[in-house]
Amino acid sequence: MVIFTDNSYEAVWNKSRKPGEGGKTLEDYHRLMAGAFVEMFRVLKPGRWASVVFHNSDDKVWDAIRDSAEGAGFTIENVAAFDKQQKTFKGIKGEKGLERVSNMDIVLNLRKPVGTRTARAPAPAKEAAGGHPQEDTGGAGNGAEAKEVAVRCIEKYLLRVAKDEAAAPETTHTGQDPRGVQAIHSSVVQMILNEHLPMTGVSLGLVVRVLNEYCKEVDGRWYLPGEQVRSPDGAGDASRAVASAWAGLKPPGDEASAIEWAKAVIRANGPQLEGDLTDRFRQAAPNLHLSKPFRRMLEENFTFDQRRGRWRLPTPAEAEAKLSIKVRLLEGTVAGILSGSGPPPDAERMGQLLELCYHEGLFQQAYDLWKRINPEDLPPERYKNLERIARVCKLRAQSTEPG
Repeated sequence: MVIFTDNSYEAVWNKSRKPGEGGKTLEDYHRLMAGAFVEMFRVLKPGRWASVVFHNSDDKVWDAIRDSAEGAGFTIENVAAFDKQQKTFKGIKGEKGLERVSNMDIVLNLRKPVGTRTARAPAPAKEAAGGHPQEDTGGAGNGAEAKEVAVRCIEKYLLRVAKDEAAAPETTHTGQDPRGVQAIHSSVVQMILNEHLPMTGVSLGLVVRVLNEYCKEVDGRWYLPGEQVRSPDGAGDASRAVASAWAGLKPPGDEASAIEWAKAVIRANGPQLEGDLTDRFRQAAPNLHLSKPFRRMLEENFTFDQRRGRWRLPTPAEAEAKLSIKVRLLEGTVAGILSGSGPPPDAERMGQLLELCYHEGLFQQAYDLWKRINPEDLPPERYKNLERIARVCKLRAQSTEPG
């Protein structure tokens, strides 16, 4: 006799299995998780803690988890990352970009507040228009806000990774690569939950899109545009890299060492013509096939001197200017609004963007946004504050005009 496990109380969202076939919707998942957190809250004494280890690549599942925990009465005190080091088969595929899955876990540390004994009733699952469980819309309706959150978190995380690497350059990682997609997505989720930011729309897919659009990939590892790429085999020593280039002792074996090789050649010989660099590279590493064109590698890591027609090392100021992907996103967002390529945001959102442009030094963009704001669409005091900022932006924009 075959006996099957009763999975009626299994908390799962079946995306490929219809409810009529025994599958569960997002609404079912939310309801079951809410009930589980209510029971956890009931059995805990006031002031005690519960830790939940979990991960998922879908933002709506995270929304369900956070809503269920807070709906039961818990406070999310902090969120930490847990590296299991041993990857699952799907985790290995996800790290290589072959499948959109997360392998790194998140630990939610929950606390039952003192003075509370009874859990709240489970909150109903969020539904989309028409009474059906909310489906994957890719953050439609708040896609811009979701992208801004993802960009800010990714930039903050990669800057921290660069700082850690500079402090301990010889560190080897036995678990998740901190510059891999899995670790970056986990850090984004962790920051969002710790800072109580909106999760809606910030899925693994969005994180991958932001990385592809604003960052550079070298040997499967992600960097901010202005970051210096160091070869993991220690090929950063200029004299050693030049020696390998000419003597063939240790030719570049991957993109990171190829970047180090090009830096060393330019340091030793000055700015280089692209044709000369290309020929030298082919001689130094005839069997190395980069995942991207050689010219694109140069564009991502070096500066082209238009006057001399040669590639040179970027100055510290040039590298610093390319570190902030938040500014690049802001410039693109404002350009889209000013060009009328999409529906204009409301006046309050325009005001927020104006303030962001002011703080990032985009004074002309801030003033151009100001001219689009109707005073009747904002409270008088809010409008006056923005007007003062706009005056400053106009003056600073005029003072930086060429000539």
